[in-house]
Amino acid sequence: MKLFNIVLILLSILKSIATYANSPVVGKVTLLRGNAKLNDAILKLNDAISEKDQIETQEHSIVRIILNDNSLITVAPESRVVINLMNKSDGAGIIQVLKGALRAKVEKKPKKKLSLLVKTPSAGLGVRGTDFQISYNPKNNVSSVVTFTGSVAIKKIDGLDSSFQELKNDLEGKDSIIVTEGNF
Repeated sequence: MKLFNIVLILLSILKSIATYANSPVVGKVTLLRGNAKLNDAILKLNDAISEKDQIETQEHSIVRIILNDNSLITVAPESRVVINLMNKSDGAGIIQVLKGALRAKVEKKPKKKLSLLVKTPSAGLGVRGTDFQISYNPKNNVSSVVTFTGSVAIKKIDGLDSSFQELKNDLEGKDSIIVTEGNF
């Protein structure tokens, strides 16, 4: 019975490794202060970041990631984010902020209205070439954004279930609010 359980655990681990191994690499950790996890494992400087990776920072810790398009993502202390759909040729990438804060300096992509979509359980953001910070507090389900340069489109959403295309259409529509440089 013990051997059977060990075999099941090993198969589960191998399946998880194969799942992450098939995901395209979208960036690299360029700064790590303190302690952080990458998919429940210890995150290290220069680790590759792939689609569907979850990054979780501990107290007094930050992680900076350079994405393949030269955009910079900084994950604040006590935060949890998921990197999704970064290499799609048909649209912008998506990052989910599940807890805490994220600052991003996003490179503008030619011929695209949006370079990046950011989702929290309470808000969706559409980003062009912009420097901004998004924070999400799961205790009161409140999201806030500060735009340092450029502009960010923001719209209230209910949960993380909206599809890429639905969120993109909502953010490019007239119901979204544009947060310009220096505003929050």
